[in-house]
Amino acid sequence: MVTQTPTLGEGTGSVGKRPDALALGQLAMLVVLGVIFWFVAAMAVLFGSSAGVFGPTASVLTFVLVVPICWLSVLFVKKVARLEAGQTVPGIAVGVVAATLCDGIALTWGRQLYGTDPAQITLGAAWILWGVGLFLLFAYLTDQRQVIAAR
Repeated sequence: MVTQTPTLGEGTGSVGKRPDALALGQLAMLVVLGVIFWFVAAMAVLFGSSAGVFGPTASVLTFVLVVPICWLSVLFVKKVARLEAGQTVPGIAVGVVAATLCDGIALTWGRQLYGTDPAQITLGAAWILWGVGLFLLFAYLTDQRQVIAAR
């Protein structure tokens, strides 16, 4: 008979509580941080589009610049929300859900929040989506690094 080595989270913690489950305080903090990060990104689109940073050539620079910002932001969120190993991906996902809901509402009923030029708004929205993808990627990489380090 072959036995499997327990993975991180199996057979640990109290009965009925998963070790990767987020506490109510963590969830609230993640929602607040998601809304704050969305608003900062929306303001970056508003002021950046009027400054021309979302043009075809300039967008390359903004896409590259946001990479280290997202990496550091994931580390910041992880620290502020006190996320442990295995909680980074679900935690960042909660923040991303809050931000995405705000973005969908604003793009539908408050597009002027992002600016007045539809082409610039579209390029800014693409930049926000790029950032969302980076947040999730870096959350995954952070959790994977912690799992490997725990072995």
